[in-house]
Formats: sequence, structure tokens, C-alpha cells
Amino acid sequence: HTGEEFDGFLSDAFAVGVTLYALLCNEYPWLSTRPGGCKAFDYFYKNGFRAFIKKRRLLKGTPVETLLSEPVVELLVGLLNPDPARRLT
Repeated sequence: HTGEEFDGFLSDAFAVGVTLYALLCNEYPWLSTRPGGCKAFDYFYKNGFRAFIKKRRLLKGTPVETLLSEPVVELLVGLLNPDPARRLT
């Protein structure tokens, strides 16, 4: 959203993380990645994925952290790292 050049491969890794989350939880983690565009994404960006899933509840009220195994959480932490240079590839 900054207009700067970016690595398409690393963007795809992030998209894979969002897709995997959506497949496992049956809903998207956030509505937008624009700064200030979604409170859920802003919380994730500030506090990290582990804090996000501790707080996040699905529409049915189920805590997200109860649905995901530790290996899946580790994979999602790597894929969804907000810093593209530190993202899992």
C-alpha cells in the first residue's frame, strides 16, 4: 500500500498464509491490510500472530487458538510475518 517496489514471491507467501488460515478456520483473518483499514489486522501487525489467535474468536465464538496445532501455528507465524525480509520462503 506504500507504492514502493516489493517482492512478488514474498507477497505470495503472505497470501498463502491468509489462504491457509481461511481454509482451516473457515473465515478470513482480517478484511484489509491497509493501515487503519481493519482493527483485526492492526492488532495482528502490532502484537503478532500468536497474540492475534489468542484474542481472535470465530463467528461461532470458538477461540482460534483451539483449532490450530502448534506446527500449523509455527507455519502461519512464518508465512504471515509482517516483515517480508523475515517471512518464511
